[in-house]
Amino acid sequence: HDRIPAIFPVNGMLHFMAGGIGFLGLIVATITFGLRFIRLRQWIRAAASLLTGAFFTFGFMGIASGPPRPATMITFYLAVLVSWLWVFALSSWLMADRPPATHLAQRTST
Repeated sequence: HDRIPAIFPVNGMLHFMAGGIGFLGLIVATITFGLRFIRLRQWIRAAASLLTGAFFTFGFMGIASGPPRPATMITFYLAVLVSWLWVFALSSWLMADRPPATHLAQRTST
């Protein structure tokens, strides 16, 4: 039931590898932005970023450690949900922090 097959199909291996690369990228992004927000003294954003990265790492390690169990799956799904909320929040923060755009006509009229 909960056994890993002796032969791992190629598409399964590619899925696992691509997911691992994407998940690693997400974890690195949370750490990178967490450290950036620390340098900017934006403590709430830093904490949200670093805690999201830690929670996602925990969830990913759980799912990658062996056969899926209900608690492991729920934890991983919650980690994915929290990660998507972080991506949404990060997008909002970055959009709010950018300088106002100038109209194209204003840039070319000088």
